[in-house]
Amino acid sequence: MVVMLRQCCCGCSLGAGTIIIGLLETIGGVVSVILRIIEAVEADGDPKDTQDILESLDTIRANSIILAVIYVLLTLLGILLIVGAKYSRPSYLVPWMIYTLFFIFIVIVTNVINTVAYADTANVAMAIISAAAGIFNVCLHIYYILVVYSMYRELRGEDLIDI
Repeated sequence: MVVMLRQCCCGCSLGAGTIIIGLLETIGGVVSVILRIIEAVEADGDPKDTQDILESLDTIRANSIILAVIYVLLTLLGILLIVGAKYSRPSYLVPWMIYTLFFIFIVIVTNVINTVAYADTANVAMAIISAAAGIFNVCLHIYYILVVYSMYRELRGEDLIDI
């Protein structure tokens, strides 16, 4: 049994919470695309560096590009989430929920790879930031899924369990 919510954080309705999540996902997706592109461009090494460091920088660059593409899709699905919540279309919420489960998995994998790659380049600060950002992102999206799934169930007229 999945925990079902009656309201989003700060006491707003599931509908308002889902629209807010859609807005945050859309804005966050755009910002993340920009940041990932910057990260990919700046993951540049000095040819005099060791081969291991250059390979780690190539890994960071590749992961950044993959994440940029994933964030573009997240942006589009955030817009679909807003439309689904605004016009009471539960089927519009499903693609976002499926994608977000996939997104959580990808964030975990790519953040572990980037954290290790940054550690290999002796950039401990970026390794810590990468790990912390990944953990925060995963926890936040798990909560988002609970809110949107609760909204989905509410729109379909299914009973919710108070928590």
